[in-house]
Amino acid sequence: MASPSFPARAVGKGVAPYIDEDAVVVSVTKGLEAETHLRMSQVVEQETGHKVVVLTGPSHAEEVALNVPTGCLAACEDQTLAEVVQDAFMSE
Repeated sequence: MASPSFPARAVGKGVAPYIDEDAVVVSVTKGLEAETHLRMSQVVEQETGHKVVVLTGPSHAEEVALNVPTGCLAACEDQTLAEVVQDAFMSE
């Protein structure tokens, strides 16, 4: 999930029927929902019914394009899911 924060609930609701049951949902959207003050990952979890792994920086596209080392963090209440995402984005 990489939508802007203001439509994140509607986007999550819209894509929910198309997410495979065993899919790992990753959110890279930052911010809080204005009405509820929920984190974007909480909003996506509510709308999709899936645990959500948050992937966050600091990371910039120009660093990645230039092969400059950068760091990302994968976080989730379910450590196994966080490690799946960490492994998917890890580079040696």
